[in-house]
Amino acid sequence: MAAEYLQVLAPVIGLAVNVFLQVAVFRMSGSSGLLKSVVLAFAAGFFATSSIGIAALSACRLAPADFLALSLAQIITYSALGYSYFHFINLGETARRVRILTEVHNAPGGLSMGEITRRYSAKDMIDIRIMRLLKSGQVIYKNGVYTIGSPVLLVMSKAVTMMRRVIFGKRANG
Repeated sequence: MAAEYLQVLAPVIGLAVNVFLQVAVFRMSGSSGLLKSVVLAFAAGFFATSSIGIAALSACRLAPADFLALSLAQIITYSALGYSYFHFINLGETARRVRILTEVHNAPGGLSMGEITRRYSAKDMIDIRIMRLLKSGQVIYKNGVYTIGSPVLLVMSKAVTMMRRVIFGKRANG
């Protein structure tokens, strides 16, 4: 009976490992390590989910096809939970609407349109994003052009695009 519960809880336990480790690694590495903390924590949660799932499923002595199907369901469930957690972090970290609302809320007497526009100029936002990409090694600047450095973010972007195609049945932009 305990093995059946662990089958269901494996993705949730994996998510708990993901969240705990992401927070711990991010706090130790500082704001420059956000992407690294997310990737490392997701991988650790994936490993925890897989390990717990395999142990629980092995205890149930299932047919190979059932074992494979349930393992796949656990991995897909964990991946969906991890993907949701990533976007929860991303929402608070990068979404302009959330940042603007927070800044308007925190400003005594509010903010004028001029103050908001000064804080959120398109050029400044692009400069900040390029600096983050350069600092993380995702992009390299050489001979007046930017090129891909580490392809981690690019691979993640392609995976998200593929997931959107599967879910929405077409190429999703933005």
